[in-house]
Parts: sequence; structure tokens; C-alpha cells
Amino acid sequence: MSKIDDLCKQLAYHRAQMAREKAAALEIEQELDSLAAGVDEGSRKFAGDFFVVTVTRKLTRKLDIEAYLAIKDGLPPGCDPVEYVPKLVLKKLRHLDAVDPTISEEFLTIKQAKSSIKIEEA
Repeated sequence: MSKIDDLCKQLAYHRAQMAREKAAALEIEQELDSLAAGVDEGSRKFAGDFFVVTVTRKLTRKLDIEAYLAIKDGLPPGCDPVEYVPKLVLKKLRHLDAVDPTISEEFLTIKQAKSSIKIEEA
């Protein structure tokens, strides 16, 4: 067995083990979460004999841009809950870098991200 095959076999084994452990942890988290029944958003603390657990619940909100724009002008002053933030458009950035890569260096800090490893059986 080659070194690559040996490493891939080890990695596959440990990833499977991590997946089993993660599934078990999620079941326990769901049981702990059930302690905060009736709370939609915010946090609650629960104490056992040896541990204190804080359950924090969050709500996901999605903005309907068209509906927001239709009522935006009627909102009370200072109560507009929407801010527009700058967003980097990678496709346009790559085009800019193709033209002149020194321009983006003036306003971006770039760091290497974590590599992704994909294993497939041959």
C-alpha cells in the first residue's frame, strides 16, 4: 500500500469516527435545547449538580427587498432597520486583478485559508 493510500485510509477512518461523534453530540445538544422550550430567541441558564448550561436560541431573518423598499419611506425617523454594507464581488475582483493586480493590494488584506482535502476511491 502506498503512503497516499495509507494516509487516505487513516483520514477516511478518522472522518467517519468524527461524524459518529458529531451525531452523538448533536443528539445531546437537542436534548439540552429542549430545556429552553417556550423561548424563541435569547438565552437561558440551567444548572445541574456539576455543570451550568446556557442555551442560546436565535432566529434567522431573511429580508424581502421589494417589500422593504415599498414601505421604507413610511418608517419612523431613526427606525430604519436595514443597512447596506459593502460586499466584495469576487468575479469583478478577479477581472480587476487580471487588468492590474496592484490596485486591489491597496484596499485588500489577503491571507491563506484552510485547504480542503477530498478523497475519492480510484
